[in-house]
Amino acid sequence: MLKQENLQQLYHQRVLELISRFRNKIMILNERKLLFYLFFAVLILRSLYVFLTKSHLNGAYEDYEVIANNIVAGNGYSASPGYYWHNRVEPTAMMAPFYTYYYALAKYLFGATPNSYLFIHLGQALVSALSLVLVLKISKEIFDQFTAFLTSLLFLLLPIYSHYIAQSNEATISLFFYLLFVYLSLSFADGHSWRKAIILGVATGFGILNTPVLFAALPVSFLYLVLLGKNDHLQTLKTIFLIMFIGAIIVSPWMVRNYLIFNKVVFKNSAGVTFWYGNNKFANGTESYPFTPIEYFYNDPEIRKAYPFVNQIESLNEAERDELFQAEAIAFIKNNPAKAVVLVFKKAFFFWILDPYKVTSTSPKWQDQSVREVLIKLYFLTNILFVLLLLISIFLLYRSRGLDIHRMFVLLFCLSISSVYIMSAVGMIRFKLPLEPFVQMFSMYTLSFLLRR
Repeated sequence: MLKQENLQQLYHQRVLELISRFRNKIMILNERKLLFYLFFAVLILRSLYVFLTKSHLNGAYEDYEVIANNIVAGNGYSASPGYYWHNRVEPTAMMAPFYTYYYALAKYLFGATPNSYLFIHLGQALVSALSLVLVLKISKEIFDQFTAFLTSLLFLLLPIYSHYIAQSNEATISLFFYLLFVYLSLSFADGHSWRKAIILGVATGFGILNTPVLFAALPVSFLYLVLLGKNDHLQTLKTIFLIMFIGAIIVSPWMVRNYLIFNKVVFKNSAGVTFWYGNNKFANGTESYPFTPIEYFYNDPEIRKAYPFVNQIESLNEAERDELFQAEAIAFIKNNPAKAVVLVFKKAFFFWILDPYKVTSTSPKWQDQSVREVLIKLYFLTNILFVLLLLISIFLLYRSRGLDIHRMFVLLFCLSISSVYIMSAVGMIRFKLPLEPFVQMFSMYTLSFLLRR
């Protein structure tokens, strides 16, 4: 018995020695060399996924497809009959423009062929590889190179990232802009400069044109800059003003276009309906509403009876419809405060932990339903683990007084973005996907801490 215990102890020590040696090798590894290998590993793996799954053969995504086709056809940024209550070809602002024009570029170059979706998906594979660079750099900035290496390995190997580069939606591009926004904000820790402010302003402007939710993170970034520049408030204010000015210049053509069409300042005419999706008498905190997709609730007599305004929405323009949905959602919250609060907690749980609908649902859009089910279940199992490790990391950092403003900035960035979806409608996995790398950075810090023990 004693001999067996000694063998187990020796085995345990040997494993720890190997882990320690491996960690030390990673810590001294040349960063450029590491980035080089990981960049091409991500690019090759993501590209292989596109070809192996043949995602380009069924790559259309209606929300962007309709507008992109109209752009290529010379109808401008327009909707078609049947698209979100439109009954004719007319200007729309239902989708943010950055990804839509990328989609339209593919259609312009390759026409209505699978090659257009191949262009989209391979382009996203390249963006994903660039995102890996930012994942490693941010992780190293707020933790260390070993934690950065572990996070990068996750980014390389987790199938959910490969899956979404093979989808014709904005998730992969949003992930890149979120990482770029955080990385550029963190760069001010080394000091303020006009060059940094201009680059962050440009990234913010284009990021918002792709994902308007990025607006919610601006106060967090500006607060971070104020805390960094507490000894020079004037310089900090100048920096913030320049970031806002550059961002506004980039966003303004889209805003002016919408004002001329809808006679009001709007960025996207889907905010109100999304807000209503998550705040009405039928809402249950998930995406499994009786009115998803839109055609279902539009033709459902029970919903038409409960919400008579649905009967008149076709006679209104997009901006008026969005205002009406928003007003109905606000009225629901005022009249049902208890249920509204419960919905917030449910949506927070479903967003960060587990949406049971996503684990069990089926969809005719998927070519291989069995693959979908495996991916979704794997995603949520790993998601629960990562959130648990994230919470442990916060506890460890707090206990060791390591929860500095840089790490707090990253955490508050995630909370600011997620709060928009939690207050409106949780929606789809693709809305949380861009936040996953940040969660995994903190998760891998916990793992790194445990390995050091």
